[in-house]
Amino acid sequence: GGLALHYQPQIQGRALRGVEALLRWRHPQLGAISPLRLVELAEECGLLGTLTQWVLDEACRQLADWHARGIAVPHVSVNLQASSFLDPALPEQLMATLAARGLRPRHLTVEITETVMFTPHPAVLATARAVRERGFGLSLDDFGTGYSSLGSLHRLPISEIKLDRSFVQ
Repeated sequence: GGLALHYQPQIQGRALRGVEALLRWRHPQLGAISPLRLVELAEECGLLGTLTQWVLDEACRQLADWHARGIAVPHVSVNLQASSFLDPALPEQLMATLAARGLRPRHLTVEITETVMFTPHPAVLATARAVRERGFGLSLDDFGTGYSSLGSLHRLPISEIKLDRSFVQ
């Protein structure tokens, strides 16, 4: 019960375009734990898959609740780690998570970092393409912090790029 999702609005013009789910953990003795540290700990303990599924379930539960109450939130974005894209079953896992809440692929955007998309493992790009083909949004997050190859973007199945502030500067 110590984990929570916070939702950061994504605005386009003056309209709410969606929200990004941000994972937070407040430890009873240590206080707020960095999200990066939390992911590292989950990976070290072999719980990253379980944590990822919890985040997906909770984000979709919240979006379905907003929809049921007439709150117009178009979609939710969830960050996934590289290991998620090594699993060819990811697109079907996402479909099942949405179906359990009565949502459609357009209601979920998967965010990945550029280091994930530019990894040499062929399964990553194949899984990313399969995610896009099923109608999910695929956002390249923090572009400009790693390889920053504008020339390589055309081969990626992304629907959105989120530029890192350091790249813009």
